[in-house]
Amino acid sequence: MRRWGLPNKIEIQEDPEIIKKISRAISDNETVLEIDIENRGRLVSSIDKAVDRKVSFAVKPKPLMFVLDFDEEEKLDIFNSYVEKIIKLGYDPIVSESGTPGHRHLICRADNKDEYETLCSISLSCGIGDSIRKNFIRPPGSPHRKGLPVRIVSHERAIDVLSALGSVSSGLNLPESLHLKISEARGLGSVYKSGSELTQSIVNQCYMNGIGVGEIYELLRDNSNKGGDALRSRIKSKGSASAMRWLNLSYEKARNYKASSDRALGDIIEIENYISRLAFKGKAGLTDRDVMIAHLSVARKAVSLRYKTSIRVIANIANIGSLMTVRKSQSRLEERGYLKKTSKSKRGTPSSWEITCNASDTINTMGGCETNVSFARHRRSEAFAWSLRGVKGLGKAGVPVLDVLALEGNLGASAVANKTGLSRQTVYRVLRRLEAAGVVMKRGGLWCIDRVDADNKLVEYCEITGITRAKEDLIKERAQDTIRNRNRILEGCKSGRTKRLRYKVVA
Repeated sequence: MRRWGLPNKIEIQEDPEIIKKISRAISDNETVLEIDIENRGRLVSSIDKAVDRKVSFAVKPKPLMFVLDFDEEEKLDIFNSYVEKIIKLGYDPIVSESGTPGHRHLICRADNKDEYETLCSISLSCGIGDSIRKNFIRPPGSPHRKGLPVRIVSHERAIDVLSALGSVSSGLNLPESLHLKISEARGLGSVYKSGSELTQSIVNQCYMNGIGVGEIYELLRDNSNKGGDALRSRIKSKGSASAMRWLNLSYEKARNYKASSDRALGDIIEIENYISRLAFKGKAGLTDRDVMIAHLSVARKAVSLRYKTSIRVIANIANIGSLMTVRKSQSRLEERGYLKKTSKSKRGTPSSWEITCNASDTINTMGGCETNVSFARHRRSEAFAWSLRGVKGLGKAGVPVLDVLALEGNLGASAVANKTGLSRQTVYRVLRRLEAAGVVMKRGGLWCIDRVDADNKLVEYCEITGITRAKEDLIKERAQDTIRNRNRILEGCKSGRTKRLRYKVVA
């Protein structure tokens, strides 16, 4: 059994932030009753103002917050006996010396109406039922109106007090992104245009993490959390009841959003499985597959078939160096009914996209080997890293060919062509190129990977062919093309007021 009533317990009156948190854990709203030295009270608008002014104040407890204001020093033993009884029953009461010697405040959280009635009936049986209070009570740590000493005698740590009162700030393990939204209003003004949008995002994420609407309300009405400005503004203008109704509507939206997200994720997985079973055909088949998989990757992260993304993001995910290549591929995917651009990019905002294909589609011009070449085992090799970006070398078609040979062993060229969806001519050309590089070998009409020191041979191939320098050379070549094109345009200007600009081409 926990010992209590000992001297030298915690003194929280020197920490205003703790007093604010304890007051909010007890209070039903933000309105407090400020008490003067003559024990006269007047309503003020904020817990923060009362704490910052260091005045005595009281708060109205929540409906299930059981409160005793015990002022009978001669019955102190009965009061102590009552505390021991409810502790044995599993309750965790907060007991504080309220200032006057022998006077005590007891605050105990009940989880439901039956528990509250149990606390009341036990106090009546002990003969201290007259001390039950349902109106205002001075929270632990609030200064006495005459400056008498106040302290908590039931708990040694402030975090234990908050936990006993059900404060969500002490018991929740919030994800970092959600914590930043709540505490710092992260994303307001950039990702979220208004405080209401930020609040809805917070509620959505809280719902995903199993946090109830009551706990969200307590978090957001805490003045130290900047993410709750919209809720606190509503409390101030329309009252706590209106703010709670508004938050309940947001919570219902979060529930519907979760249901739609689950359906969208199921659709995305179904589409991914569908695409992996199709055969890629044509020279641009592999590129189209990589771009489509990149869009699905963004959709999976957004948990929606509708999302915003830029062409550079798609190019990075698909491992394609040319933005024009990605742009042309997206156009082909739109023509085939796989993608739909719902809005164009403007002022730094990325384009909006929607994935429109599903498992009932009959378009069979996409598909291919099951391994995604952008994330194949060969990705760590410089040769394949640069060839995937369009630089001449082993070639993009070499990656699925090697994947099939690595997964299934000895195969004929025709079998490789069937499994990759590539033409026989392309497969023969790739196999001959890989054989010349010393990566694959032919045994009895069947092809296989030469697994003896294959990685070193690839690195050696990079050094011989100069692929390690290909990216830098390509960047220089494109920069020179840009300069030449600008000079050509300027030379064609007929206006006499336009000064011709010449740029030096660096060899």
